[in-house]
Amino acid sequence: MKIAYATLALTIASLSTVAGADVFTQTFDTAGDITLGASQASGTWYTDRFAPAVFESGVMFDGSARLHQGISSADSEANRPSGFDIPFYNYQGRKFDVNSGTNSSVSIDLFVDSAWNAGTRAGMWTTMSNGNLTFPIIEYVVDGDNGDSMSYTGFRYWQSNIGWTATSFANAAQDEWYTLDIELTATTVEFSINGTNIGSVGNLGAHMIDNVILNAHNQGPAGSYDVYWDNFNAVPTPGSFALLGLGGLVATRRRRA
Repeated sequence: MKIAYATLALTIASLSTVAGADVFTQTFDTAGDITLGASQASGTWYTDRFAPAVFESGVMFDGSARLHQGISSADSEANRPSGFDIPFYNYQGRKFDVNSGTNSSVSIDLFVDSAWNAGTRAGMWTTMSNGNLTFPIIEYVVDGDNGDSMSYTGFRYWQSNIGWTATSFANAAQDEWYTLDIELTATTVEFSINGTNIGSVGNLGAHMIDNVILNAHNQGPAGSYDVYWDNFNAVPTPGSFALLGLGGLVATRRRRA
């Protein structure tokens, strides 16, 4: 029996509200359907570190409407105003508060572009609270290093107190979409790409995913470049639904080309 996506999503959202868990989805299909801001506000994609030159929904790319994040060489380290011309502001992105409880996950689709030059970095960051913030990240990098001075291209993940870790998705095929997923459990943080677990680390006591940050790097060598995102989800894990008699049913739209 087929259930329309919109109906299923509404049903899940309603039931999860009863359980005290928020379900959130953005597909970025329409221009102007996201709210941008310079400072933190509910329902707003607000600036993290330094705002990217472009952050716009409803942009046609690869056959459908996507979220476009544009990095401009005019905002590179050497060209930014005094006070912002330091490495901290090389990461340029926007942040969205999700405030998801324990045993929750966030995911988004990222297009890995063969046009990206050395120095490109694009990734989904999370902030998890436990009194001392932790920052689990999945990122794609072109000719970067993982703290070992070795050139590295592909997906990697980060956890506070550990640093960057290479993954089985090094040298991942380009000009393809990848679904990035970060899940917080009671004891661990799980990193996945296209449903394949790429790493598991201790959660350092984190009890909630506070927000998601879409970041790209702008030190200078990569020049101006574009990053495309789609299908952002912040959902409880299937176990949250089992309590409601859904047997772990979770539906998220997967759209390709």
